[in-house]
Amino acid sequence: MNEVQHSLRLLKRYNFPAAISGPTPWRRSRVNGYEYLAKTLTDTYGVQEASIAPTSTPADLGLDSLTVVELLFDAEDEFGIEVPEERASFETLREAGELIDELVAAKET
Repeated sequence: MNEVQHSLRLLKRYNFPAAISGPTPWRRSRVNGYEYLAKTLTDTYGVQEASIAPTSTPADLGLDSLTVVELLFDAEDEFGIEVPEERASFETLREAGELIDELVAAKET
């Protein structure tokens, strides 16, 4: 068995289908837009989980406009969508999550 065959065997064994089958599907996440944003805010941006709520505004979470843009870029990459510039502003996390869900649904059809 050569190195490539051995590597593929290990990938299959440890359940890494994306690495075996080619490019990852456009929607890697199995969560909705709000859930993704909440998890990303805690994991990537260091926002305390207790302060995150659907009604939280970017200002409530201490996010500046650049961080909001980066967060939307993260969502675009995760879900394979493009947030139109004119729709990139939102008042609450719920609104941002709904926007992401809407764009994902439009992409699926």
